[in-house]
Amino acid sequence: MPEYTYINHKVKKGETLYGISRQYNVEEHKILQANPEIKITPKGKGKYEIANLKEGQILRIPQKKKIGKRGVKAISGNTTPKAGIKEKYRVTEWYPGTPTEMKNPANVKWAVYYKEKGKYILKFKKEIGEFTFHEQAIGKDIKIVGYLYSPELDNDSALSVKVSPNQKPSLTTLTLYDVKKDKPLSQNAKLKLGQILYVVANTTGSVGKKIEFTLLKKEEKQGKTEYKTVTNTTEKVSTKGTATTAFPLNDYKLLVNPIKKHEYKVKAQLEEGNAKKDKPKQQPKKEESIIYKGTIFFKEGWNKFRETYKKMTTSEEPQIQKVSLYIPGGKEKVSYGEILKLKIEGKNLKGQSIEYTVYEDDWPLKDELDSSIVQMKADVQELDIQLTKEMYKKGGTSWLELADGKHEIYVDVKLKGEILAKSTKIIEVDTSTIKMEPIPGNRAVMTGEDKKMTKKGEKARVDIKDPIAIFSIDDITGILTAKEIKQLILLVILTRKKEKKLVSV
Repeated sequence: MPEYTYINHKVKKGETLYGISRQYNVEEHKILQANPEIKITPKGKGKYEIANLKEGQILRIPQKKKIGKRGVKAISGNTTPKAGIKEKYRVTEWYPGTPTEMKNPANVKWAVYYKEKGKYILKFKKEIGEFTFHEQAIGKDIKIVGYLYSPELDNDSALSVKVSPNQKPSLTTLTLYDVKKDKPLSQNAKLKLGQILYVVANTTGSVGKKIEFTLLKKEEKQGKTEYKTVTNTTEKVSTKGTATTAFPLNDYKLLVNPIKKHEYKVKAQLEEGNAKKDKPKQQPKKEESIIYKGTIFFKEGWNKFRETYKKMTTSEEPQIQKVSLYIPGGKEKVSYGEILKLKIEGKNLKGQSIEYTVYEDDWPLKDELDSSIVQMKADVQELDIQLTKEMYKKGGTSWLELADGKHEIYVDVKLKGEILAKSTKIIEVDTSTIKMEPIPGNRAVMTGEDKKMTKKGEKARVDIKDPIAIFSIDDITGILTAKEIKQLILLVILTRKKEKKLVSV
């Protein structure tokens, strides 16, 4: 409830309660409460009449008590901290209106603002006034603010800070994140099987140096606890002074673990020495570690999380992170003559040349249907894949190829000149409306049982009782094309499934 003080007002001729309330900026009913001798007469419909407001009458007018400003008035601390060095900041002065019980450093909250595009943008908040700035903060216009109720940037409760370089190589912090990457994980956080554990290391004076990240799992053996290495990776420190990596939590032994939990530890070791030399001087590695004791529950499964995985990296090189192939328009089926959509996603891809190749998946071989090169206009781009008659022919038009009424299409995508490619999922293209070609015949083939070439016009007999002993690739490569070899292999497999004993080709 607000506190009030009172001043006296002498009623002048012709003054009304409404006019007096406006003069002192106070509600009429509060003047009536402070002056119970004033009588009012209700007239209905919300109207009333003041019965005895007389000239010369003294009224008590309530006024809100003015309270001095509360909160943090000024803070102090190092205004030119070095990157990687922890600094403490404290309150040096309070506003006079601050209640005594609130003048406690434990009540103070802290915020850090970076100036971007002419405006100060909140970066993070903390409960204590201890800060370690990293190399990406060097040269930034930064303000540290201490406050009780809300941050204020235009007085002495905000301290302007300029971070200076630190030439001494060091690994300052190691932070863990989950797939959302919105805030650091606590040491009692819980993750699920199939999720990604992201690791971010901050350094000083280490640009270009390497950091080795290691994921270790806790194991209990004969009453002793030890951490065993699960996997490790090495990343370079970027120009921002950070190195990042990611560990997929996909240990399927968890499924048979009755406790249904694993505990992990993540270590990061900064290599010392001159990174520019071919053989840096062997020195002990500086180690910083943080323990993650998260519980992994098998609730939603690995497959649901696979598509959300994107490996973080310090590399400035272009990367293809995800490729997708889908049928546009929400349709469930697609046929030759229509289009498929290819979506390419990554980082630093703008202006890069991307090679993609369309394949028809015919185990154990594959048919190349089409290939092309596209210039990326952004980090995310969609392309049309036209399913042409020529692609249909390359995918196979024989009765064997079209027996199941479909071609299984997928696309490999890679940066031009690179070897490794990312593959999309398979899309089934309907071929049921396509007229099949006749069963191939009048071809000379050689079998494993009799390696003599059949005469032209005769049909070879292939005994399929033991398909593995029928032929080897060496037996027939001099006679059949690669396509015909593939068809022959598939023919044997298909015939064996139907439990036939003899087939003519």
